[in-house]
Amino acid sequence: MIFSRTKFFILLTLLVLSPVIGVKLWWLVSARKANAKMAFAGKEISGQLVRNYSVMMFSVTGTDTIFFNTGDQELYQPGQVLPVLYQPDEPSDARVNRFWSIWQETVVIGGVLAVIILIVFLHPDIIPYRAKVRVTFNKPFIQFI
Repeated sequence: MIFSRTKFFILLTLLVLSPVIGVKLWWLVSARKANAKMAFAGKEISGQLVRNYSVMMFSVTGTDTIFFNTGDQELYQPGQVLPVLYQPDEPSDARVNRFWSIWQETVVIGGVLAVIILIVFLHPDIIPYRAKVRVTFNKPFIQFI
């Protein structure tokens, strides 16, 4: 199959980013809702890096208590109640039900991959601007013509 350079990079971007986004969508589909209470603030020091976070606690059955840490610099007031999403088979895999709490790692990983693909796409010495891309199932799998 022969693609234009632009179509090839659009397909490549979709191919690379779909597993990253798909994993998070699967996590969201299988997640359950609960309310968690901010128990206390945590602080971790590693060399010169300081990480501040909130430690949240919630109960799934009413007789257990599950603790989880929020993301870096995601601080709440002690005793504050927030909605959370968690995995039923692993309740400690929980996130505060806010956009950045849920999507942060996906945005960072997907963003890095997208920037790398964009740099390769924009650099004229890697793939010339008017090049066509031939994709085959035999070696070489990708040829620029």
